[in-house]
Amino acid sequence: DYLKRLEALTKADILAAAKKYLTPDDINIIVVGSEDVVEKLKVLDSDGEIAYKDYYGEEKALTKPAAEGVTAQTVIDNYILKTFMVADKSELPKKLKKVKMIETISKSEMPEFSATIIIYSLVGAENMVADYMMIKSPMGNQVAQKKWFNGTNGVETAMMDTKAIEGDDLNILMNKNAILPQLKYGQENVNTIELIGVETISDKEYHKIKVTPAFGTDYSFEYYSVETGLLMIHEIFSSDAEGNPVTVRYEHSNYEAVNEQMLMPKASKLNAGGQILDLKVTEVTIGKKAKAKAFDGDFTEVANKLSK
Repeated sequence: DYLKRLEALTKADILAAAKKYLTPDDINIIVVGSEDVVEKLKVLDSDGEIAYKDYYGEEKALTKPAAEGVTAQTVIDNYILKTFMVADKSELPKKLKKVKMIETISKSEMPEFSATIIIYSLVGAENMVADYMMIKSPMGNQVAQKKWFNGTNGVETAMMDTKAIEGDDLNILMNKNAILPQLKYGQENVNTIELIGVETISDKEYHKIKVTPAFGTDYSFEYYSVETGLLMIHEIFSSDAEGNPVTVRYEHSNYEAVNEQMLMPKASKLNAGGQILDLKVTEVTIGKKAKAKAFDGDFTEVANKLSK
């Protein structure tokens, strides 16, 4: 019966249905792309008004130019001073001598699974890294991810997949500053930084900076508060082993001073491909020496600490 009714439809029937249901006032046209085409789109709207959304569907305003004299480098420099709680660059060397290693433990509860995700992060001057993720549940403890880099070589493991860090990933780690990556921003073998402008998100203004590493195809956008100068949002765009796009977004909050040495966020909202974790920092330790077995892949002490 359905096919017979479908065959019986005439051109007039289709036009009548279109006039009834496809009215200009009720049509939403979604355009994905550059803000440069906005003016051309206004003629397509019944009232000439364009609503702007970010990639998460949240309301946003058009990016506007930054104030005169503000550049990507001045935004980064200001953030570095704010983070280390100093007024001038001349004070940085003294402060950096006291910050050679940072150990951070963050937790996120998953009540629907009666589980807790614990993320351990250890960074050492200048480019040593040790990351460890454990999932604690009534079924036992499971190591989800771990990664180590001793400044020369390293290995990363995700579930049962283990591989050496090499290629572009190795070059990026070799040339970054793990304590605070922004200390090397703009250097030729590290990355390029571009100030996109000022973007308003949830009624707050941010300097939006695009960071493009010197190696690989990944890039990121970093949003620094115009009011405080602190990094509040970090979006990372990359791809998985099959070439599928991957987006990770961090929203930082509750910056606090740690040992009177650095300002660090005590909470972060992590959105990884739609999976959201509300991370709370439970422990931060700043050391004057960058020495730990985890930098060479021995996570025994870390595992024991997190299992308690």
